[in-house]
Amino acid sequence: MLKTHRITTVFILIVVFIIAGCGQQAEPTGTPEVTEAVIDDATPETMPTEADNETPEPTSNEPTVTPTRDTTPEVTDADTTPEATDADATREASDGDDATPETNASDASDDENDATPEVTLQDQYELSVRNGLEADSVPPAEQDPPEGSRWFAVIARFANVSGETFELTESAVTLIDTDGESYDPLEGDDTVNPSLFGTYEPGDTILGLARFAIPQDATAMTLQICLDSACTETIESEIP
Repeated sequence: MLKTHRITTVFILIVVFIIAGCGQQAEPTGTPEVTEAVIDDATPETMPTEADNETPEPTSNEPTVTPTRDTTPEVTDADTTPEATDADATREASDGDDATPETNASDASDDENDATPEVTLQDQYELSVRNGLEADSVPPAEQDPPEGSRWFAVIARFANVSGETFELTESAVTLIDTDGESYDPLEGDDTVNPSLFGTYEPGDTILGLARFAIPQDATAMTLQICLDSACTETIESEIP
């Protein structure tokens, strides 16, 4: 019995050692598996979590930019101010400019209306010089020209388009040369026919001659006729 008990005890110890040995071999094998799993699980969980936590932090700056954009319209309001100012300035300038020409135009119109009677007097008569003739081209005068002078005749057309009779006399007619010197026609010259001088009834038109004594070196330029006794209104025509 005792021997059998010992054998049983030894057998149990052997079994215990075997079991213990198996347990020691299993522990190192399981430990790395658990360690790797823990590390693998911890690494993805920890790393993205930190990154995710850091990402919103810069994102928190986005609201700061948003108010900055909101302030931009405030500057735009300032921009509207010069627009209104420009419009006001334009209106003020426009009002000032409009007022000036309106007054000037009105004054000019009044002046034109006031001057109408004066212009109408000139429009009542027409003068057109057809030609200028030297002495050898017209009948000789009854007298010789003054010393140092020569006879010069003018053929002109004069018309009375007014409603009144007009008396054209020698004293109303003047010849002007290129130097601005003026000369009166020969009075009572019956050798030229038809004569430019005489009485013009309303609607009358005469193509006549007038004779002048001018210096030998003078050049005739213009024939002038006074339309009133004071010669304030005249009508002129250049000599071709």
